[in-house]
Amino acid sequence: FYVTDVIVGTEPARLAVGERGFDAAALAALPSTALDGPVGWKVHWPSTPVHLRGVRVLDVLRAAGVTLPPGGRVIVRGKASIHHDPADPLVLAIDDLDRCGFLLATRWGADDAPISARLGGPIALAVPPACAGTYGDRYWIPYVEALEVVGGAP
Repeated sequence: FYVTDVIVGTEPARLAVGERGFDAAALAALPSTALDGPVGWKVHWPSTPVHLRGVRVLDVLRAAGVTLPPGGRVIVRGKASIHHDPADPLVLAIDDLDRCGFLLATRWGADDAPISARLGGPIALAVPPACAGTYGDRYWIPYVEALEVVGGAP
């Protein structure tokens, strides 16, 4: 294996959405939601179901004031270079945002501990069971840094 990215320590939460930036306090001010079940991130997480807490992607996009065009897509970018590949972006359909309830997880466990860098934090994308068939483990994205809305129906 080759090392392409090294993360040392947990950075403060920062999420870019359009022209708006969200830090931990801004994310905490949004409606909170939870997800319970096994995680799709394979490294350092228990294989048993866990409790995740954070905010829905849809709520963050609305708070940022970005336009959500019908038929559009949301590109999710994480810190790792594989999450920046323009030829193979990690894309969520805007039409699936409400139905799926994708979660930007910032806390986990019974004590709602912050997600450390060791676990893919401070912000990680979680896919609820309702959409696991469409958006498999590949879409459980650690170290989320940005959401970008693109496209729309012609």
